[in-house]
Amino acid sequence: MGSVLKPILLSLVYLVAVILAGFLAGSFTYLLTGSIVTAGMATQAVFTAIPIATITLLHQNLADYGFKSANRKILLSIPISLIFSFPLAIVSMYLSENYTPPIALEDIRIMLLLAIVVSPIGEEVLFRGFIEGYLLKHTDRWIAIAMPALLFSAMHIVPYISAPLPALLLTLLGAFILGMLAGYYRAVYGSLIPAVIVHSVFNLSGIVVWLCL
Repeated sequence: MGSVLKPILLSLVYLVAVILAGFLAGSFTYLLTGSIVTAGMATQAVFTAIPIATITLLHQNLADYGFKSANRKILLSIPISLIFSFPLAIVSMYLSENYTPPIALEDIRIMLLLAIVVSPIGEEVLFRGFIEGYLLKHTDRWIAIAMPALLFSAMHIVPYISAPLPALLLTLLGAFILGMLAGYYRAVYGSLIPAVIVHSVFNLSGIVVWLCL
């Protein structure tokens, strides 16, 4: 038990430190620019840069943390993600009581850029790249998949805390399912590419449902 508990605790401490650094970077950027978009990009840049810097400083192989290509079978992650993401997005929208999600921006192009490119890359590098990669080396595969998924889901509590409770709970469930799918594909293919695809599909589904309903 101790051999499993130690890497879990270390990964948790590391994750909290990186998220805090990202929050501080985003807050400082917002104070300087007054732009939520720029602040969000600064946060995601930290989520990307610190794990890569850590892997490099530890003289680890980036490929072991998902930084490599994958075969065409990763495209199967798209329909599987849609099967889960669209129903969750539709139910969440009906439970939201006209709540506006924090990702909502007036410029749809910027919203799409953040939701399907910037955030998926930054968050997947952190959660499925470094955290899952580290846990895959030191724990059981399913612990390595489930642990980042749970933490990823918990991270959504703060931005969605003002949502109606049913919508909040469904958002957390959706984030957990996203995390499990992304983590599974990352573990199976050894690549972050399918994880980013899953993340992008879930976010895009939410935006499409929000715009259409």
